[in-house]
Amino acid sequence: MRSLSPLAPPAARDVWPTGSTRVSALWTEIVDLPRHIGAGVVERLTHGVYRSNAVVLGGSGTQISLFLSDVLRVQLSNWTLPSHTRLHFLVDRPLLVLRASLSSDTTYAVPGLPPMLFNRPEIVLTHVPVGAQLIMDTAADRRFHGVVAFIEATAFLPTFGLSLDAIPPALREALQGSSTAGRLVTLPLDARLAQLVALMTDPPRSPEVLPLFVRGKLHELVALTLDAAWRNAQFAGPAAVRQRDVYLAHAARDALDKDFVNPPRIPDLAEALGTNQSRLAAVFREAFRTTMQDYWVSRRIVEAQRLLLIGHLSIGQVAEQVGYAHQSSFTTAFRASTGMSPREYQQHRAALDLSLGSGLV
Repeated sequence: MRSLSPLAPPAARDVWPTGSTRVSALWTEIVDLPRHIGAGVVERLTHGVYRSNAVVLGGSGTQISLFLSDVLRVQLSNWTLPSHTRLHFLVDRPLLVLRASLSSDTTYAVPGLPPMLFNRPEIVLTHVPVGAQLIMDTAADRRFHGVVAFIEATAFLPTFGLSLDAIPPALREALQGSSTAGRLVTLPLDARLAQLVALMTDPPRSPEVLPLFVRGKLHELVALTLDAAWRNAQFAGPAAVRQRDVYLAHAARDALDKDFVNPPRIPDLAEALGTNQSRLAAVFREAFRTTMQDYWVSRRIVEAQRLLLIGHLSIGQVAEQVGYAHQSSFTTAFRASTGMSPREYQQHRAALDLSLGSGLV
């Protein structure tokens, strides 16, 4: 077979289409892909997974593109392009663009609307309806570090296994393809989201597991985004109050889990969480069907069960490790929870089946 001579690297402005492209083409391989692979700009890692190298163009860093389905494409970027780039889309299918960026200098323009500027750490969900046009401009010599997912709007719910009830009211029309263009959700990038974006943009080196890794992390990103939106009255309306209560209850439970041996005083915990003792007690009971005191006692007993099953410690040592100053107090609490003494439990090597109360999630 005659070998082909290497192709000259395309100019940066030629790597992406300069004319109009239909949104439906987002989820299919670009026409010029073989030329870009031959020029060394793009590398095929595995089926549907490509890595673009900005160094070849005079920039720095890379971008990984994953064509995950005919309605979902994800780009993991940590690169700087040497020249301004523009993408111009004709929207023939309703489009959702989910952006989570650690750094960015990009503008989206939809005719008839003010430009949408992305130049700070944030997570943004944008909707563009059928019949609109979308122009995406990326500045030269500015690093874009983040994740972008292009999703067909009407396929969002089945793609992520969600029902419409799981979606904050402000997003529902867009997911049915009937909303106007613009930002649906804009949220600051908190520590959890920032860590997730950092993980996604530094994925496993094995190309075979990349799609699995990205699908899992993308589901996590969507879940955290929806959770944050539900707690924001701008997007969730009156339901945001209820979601803030759920968040408050879980924050209290996390604090009790962290230090059930020496749990914080309830008034101190309430103050640390920015509420009062009565409200915290009420939302905790509603969420977990138990009181905070009963919860941390149960956490102590669960840990005691684990230590007793290991069998290396005496009953007194177990009692001390889970926060009881007196073995008799520990024995009384253990019997009330499990129906047997610690010694009987240890002898029977019972299964770890203690429930922390119905309704716990």
